[in-house]
Amino acid sequence: MEKGESHPTAQMLSDQTGVSTSTIFRLYKDLEVLFDTAMRIQYERVGSMLAEIPVDQAQAVRIRELVDMRTAFHEKITTVRRFAFVRRSCSKRINKGLGLTEQYFHSQNQQLFDAELTAFNCSKEILDVIDTLTSWRDNRDRPRFCMG
Repeated sequence: MEKGESHPTAQMLSDQTGVSTSTIFRLYKDLEVLFDTAMRIQYERVGSMLAEIPVDQAQAVRIRELVDMRTAFHEKITTVRRFAFVRRSCSKRINKGLGLTEQYFHSQNQQLFDAELTAFNCSKEILDVIDTLTSWRDNRDRPRFCMG
């Protein structure tokens, strides 16, 4: 996954790890178990990058810290995230893992910009735009921005 392969085979895993394909199939009864292991390893690699940003800082500081953190995070997970998006629709576990990350980011955005969001009568739409701009959500799913 880290090499950008979106559909790795058991033989590819064997070649990369030096573990025989029969051992891979014995250890991982199905792909979902293997995906669980991959998600756990990925979280161990990048979980510490998801730091809390103090909400009492100036708006410009909060924005800069959020952009810096999310940029570093997305750069670190690029190839694995690409794999996960390809597999999302056919893996309940990958879909759940991606959903938890999206929920975390959404909650963080909401907390960071709560004061600004409450000033608008379309705060849900604005929060959706913030979520889209700070994630890898498909821009075709970007919500409309209300003006008023």
